Amino acid sequence: MERFYDSLLARKLLRDGALPDVQRYTRDLTVEQLKNGGWLIEEMIERLLGGKEKGREELQQLAQQPDDHRPFEHLYYWGAVICQGDPRPLPLP
Repeated sequence: MERFYDSLLARKLLRDGALPDVQRYTRDLTVEQLKNGGWLIEEMIERLLGGKEKGREELQQLAQQPDDHRPFEHLYYWGAVICQGDPRPLPLP
């Protein structure tokens, strides 16, 4: 969602243009980008787990994947993101 609103507000894309941008971004996101963004470091893994152990192994395995691995490239992860309603640009003050 952060990427969607950045595309709308900062990049001034139309709503129906921001959507494929977000889908493409999600599909092409690499393990290296997740690491550089602070998502696959031990501190963040702890925060994401919220004190629960379920999921730790999956996140640690993801962190061990090659940097060019794209964990969200399958349609399952980005295909449900849809643009519903008015496709025009957001009215800005």
